[in-house]
Amino acid sequence: MKWDGKWHITLEVFRDLGLAFAAVLVLICVILFDPIFQGLAISLMAGEVASLLISRMAVPVLYYMAYSRKPAVAPTAGEGSGAEVPASAQT
Repeated sequence: MKWDGKWHITLEVFRDLGLAFAAVLVLICVILFDPIFQGLAISLMAGEVASLLISRMAVPVLYYMAYSRKPAVAPTAGEGSGAEVPASAQT
C-alpha cells in the first residue's frame, strides 16, 4: 500500500488519538484508587476505550463512504432518457 498524503495524515491522527488515550488513562488512574470516585474512574476508562475503538473504526469508514462516490452522469437524449422522438414523428 502506497503511503501518500492521505495515509500520512491518518497515521498522524491515530498517533495523536493514541497519545490522548494514554494521557487520559494515566490521569484516571490517579482517581481510580479513591473509594469515593472509583466508580466514576471506571466508567471514564470504559468510555475512553469505547470512544477510541469506535473512532478508529468509524472515521475511516465514514471518510471512505463520503469520498469514494463517483459523480452521477446525466443520460443524454439518445441513452434512454425518455426524450426519444418516434421515427414516424420525425420530419
